[in-house]
Amino acid sequence: MGTGLTLFFALCLRLERLTQFQYERVGHTPVPRPPAHRPTPGGLGRTLAYLCLGWGVLWVFFWGVESAKGTPVSWLFSGVFAGLCLLGATAVGYWMERKRQRASHRVAGAASDNVGPVDDDA
Repeated sequence: MGTGLTLFFALCLRLERLTQFQYERVGHTPVPRPPAHRPTPGGLGRTLAYLCLGWGVLWVFFWGVESAKGTPVSWLFSGVFAGLCLLGATAVGYWMERKRQRASHRVAGAASDNVGPVDDDA
């Protein structure tokens, strides 16, 4: 099986090299690739990874604390409680970020309102 795959891979490489030689002989220039899509920092994937990781850590933390206290607690309760805590913390974080952005836009807007002709003679 391994020998067959190796021979198949070598054949694919050989065909690709022959294709490239043909392009050089004929003068064919392949169509340029479209630019790759790069996700923006803090995109959906990063946010979901943050939420899942935080939820898992809080889930185990709450279960461990309740088990250490000696009170019987289920994994389901710990998971739901961790999700609610993470949801609240995330909502507060987004609210504070939005408030900060609004304040910076207000300050920038107020500074641009004062721009005008300057009368140095007065």
